[in-house]
Amino acid sequence: PLMSLTKSILYKEPQSKVSLVYANEDEANIIFKKGLEELESQYQGRFSVVHVLNNPPANYHGYKGWLTKDKIETILKELPAQGAHTEYFTCGPGPMMDIVVETLKSQGVNEDKIRLESFEAGKTSPKEIIDAGEEGPSAHPVKIILDGEEYSFEVPADKTILEQGLDQDIDMPYSCQSGLCTACRGKLLSGSVKMTQYDGLSEEEYDEGYVLCCQAHPETDDVAIEIG
Repeated sequence: PLMSLTKSILYKEPQSKVSLVYANEDEANIIFKKGLEELESQYQGRFSVVHVLNNPPANYHGYKGWLTKDKIETILKELPAQGAHTEYFTCGPGPMMDIVVETLKSQGVNEDKIRLESFEAGKTSPKEIIDAGEEGPSAHPVKIILDGEEYSFEVPADKTILEQGLDQDIDMPYSCQSGLCTACRGKLLSGSVKMTQYDGLSEEEYDEGYVLCCQAHPETDDVAIEIG
């Protein structure tokens, strides 16, 4: 959501500036990394990204660890001047957003200037395509191709492919687990799956066979997904 907001503001509001404070586990999990770099180059002086990495590489010189109240306060001081017309948008897991909102309020930001986009599992969506009442076999075998390795396991009807993969100690990528961030996106090579929602995918990605493992339930016994 924040990527779309950023692009829209930069394009439609030439007098506005946008700063993105972006917290991730590591560099590999920075979604839209290339696109953000291109926006910084295209809108120099109007758009900047502050990265916060929990597990940064050895040569990293930015903010490290999780977002904390102290860290947010320090970052706010380094951002362009903020005033009565500044709005704050936060998107992510609930505990992180709680810290962001608490910190902004402690800095005198009015609550009506703070907007939230929650990562909530099970929300309804216009792209909802699974019938929760539909019954089928208790489990289907699934093959996951990740970093050149193949993993096979059975997925019971009450679990998603991501949930079962993580239960099998497979290091599958994920973040929000609610179909928004696309960190768990993979290409469906064979078989059929149903997804509770796929808001994070563009229509083109969906048409090309991409799926979100955090929302996907296998329908057939020949499901194979390549991640990465």
